[in-house]
Amino acid sequence: MGHVMGQRKLPLVHLRWAVCYMFRVRFALKEHQKKITSVFRGADIPEKGQLQFQGNRIHIYPDFSADVARRRAAFTAVKPKLREASIEYGLLFPARLRINHNGVKHVFESPQQVTVFLQWLSLSPDANVQ
Repeated sequence: MGHVMGQRKLPLVHLRWAVCYMFRVRFALKEHQKKITSVFRGADIPEKGQLQFQGNRIHIYPDFSADVARRRAAFTAVKPKLREASIEYGLLFPARLRINHNGVKHVFESPQQVTVFLQWLSLSPDANVQ
């Protein structure tokens, strides 16, 4: 969050001719938050992820606690292996990995569980990895 002195916000970054500010938005209703994030993800706009206001690009990032962010980051090592095996995956809140493999959904609480699953797939002759 930007530094605040009295009523004046200090800019976080000075670019050549632009000043960027970071601020946190808290929604009163969860449905408004879901609508804004779905628009940003490209559900309602043709240029996915391009959110602008008065010609300035707006970036939206989820705000996770340090503990949740650390637990989610633990899955970073297994994601390339899943992509390499062409397995669909996604992170669930707070920190669980969902895998869709051959029409069956699996949910894992830790990266170690995912690694065991990938090892089982490579050993199983009847499990197609595609």
